[in-house]
Amino acid sequence: CHALVSSFVRAAAPHAIDLWSGKGSERMAFRPGVTIHPFFRRRIRLAQTLYLLHRLIRGPGRIVITTARRSDLALLDVAAGGRLSPNRVFLYFHWVRATPGRLRFLRKVAVRQPNAVILGTTATVVDVFRRCGFANALLLPYPAPQPARIAPAVPFRQLLYAGAARQDKGFAAVVDLVQLLAARNESIPIAVQ
Repeated sequence: CHALVSSFVRAAAPHAIDLWSGKGSERMAFRPGVTIHPFFRRRIRLAQTLYLLHRLIRGPGRIVITTARRSDLALLDVAAGGRLSPNRVFLYFHWVRATPGRLRFLRKVAVRQPNAVILGTTATVVDVFRRCGFANALLLPYPAPQPARIAPAVPFRQLLYAGAARQDKGFAAVVDLVQLLAARNESIPIAVQ
């Protein structure tokens, strides 16, 4: 997700960044001070992640996993070989499915890795991690709100809802708006991704 990584890179300016990404990412462009390491291959990504985390945890600097999944948290726990230092590893979760088995797993990891910093795109995601014992679970919406600016007038074409059709992403509000427009006999084109 180039846009997401770009926002982290901008936020970390002027610090140097090593970006570990998939093979074929050599063409990505970022600001000076960002070194791209085209490292991951899809078929062996999990083994590579374990190796890389083991190596990076023992080196200097902070580690940010921008599209974290449960497997990343499990590999981090193994690679750490003990308790992580505070404010060293940040995992950015976009979604978490709160099944009983996954909640048990998260509770166990929260006990072993209380210093892992969990970032979540929505309050729902953050709440799941907090309830499982991650004290350092913080809300970090994406995309980040931008300052208001006046755009030049353009002709209206359609209202677009871009994003996952999920309750925690505001989909219910979109349905309410469509119903309101229909009740008022408005003929505004609406597209849902």
